Amino acid sequence: VAAGRREEGLEPGFVLVRVPPGWLEKGPAAAPFLRRVLLFASPDGRDLVETYSLAKRCFAAGAESVGVTIHGVRSVTEAEQAFLRLARASERHLGRPLTSYGLLADDLHVYRSIVSRRPIGLTHPHSPAARTLRDVARLVFTDLRGGALA
Repeated sequence: VAAGRREEGLEPGFVLVRVPPGWLEKGPAAAPFLRRVLLFASPDGRDLVETYSLAKRCFAAGAESVGVTIHGVRSVTEAEQAFLRLARASERHLGRPLTSYGLLADDLHVYRSIVSRRPIGLTHPHSPAARTLRDVARLVFTDLRGGALA
């Protein structure tokens, strides 16, 4: 998409791609998709270990940066503690920082949106889940643009 837009003389914009973890084994072939990686983790200890392992594999495969969004939390403090555990482990064992991309709130409206097959931003725009999703999107795109929020 970005290459096609560039050939047409248009601004390529940002292309977000969901990369299956198995692609990490593809080595250089996966590198274009791994420049900046965003991982999602719950505060569960096993999930944090798996997310750390994925971050390690991403860095080994050539990722420039790895960000983490914590989901399924009941409080900001719970998300902060989970992220700090990951960030400290990454700094200590990999010598690489992780970037926090906020949290996604666990909210009944998320499940209602899934059942209705409609985006939460349309079905329940004022819910905590929709607000935190907007916050995460804003953090990601601000970072991609390389600037501060307008």
